[in-house]
Amino acid sequence: MLLIDASDFEKAINSAVEKAMQASKEVERKDLPRYVKGLRGIRDLFGVSHATAQKYKNTWLAPAVTQQGRILLTDTEMALKLFAENNKGGF
Repeated sequence: MLLIDASDFEKAINSAVEKAMQASKEVERKDLPRYVKGLRGIRDLFGVSHATAQKYKNTWLAPAVTQQGRILLTDTEMALKLFAENNKGGF
């Protein structure tokens, strides 16, 4: 019979959960397209309203956005990194 104390068990569970969450994030990113088009793409990527997508585009998301005239492309990988940096203290 194998005996394990509570702190070791908790560490093992936390480690397993962390690995599973990391693997889940990697799978989710692979499913995303390299670029999304327009404000609709930003809305779908982050699950926000049109007005919020515009606010994101004009503020912290600006480095990931390329716009020429009415054409708007957003680099999804960079956008997700910027989102993570922008929301370190919240959510």
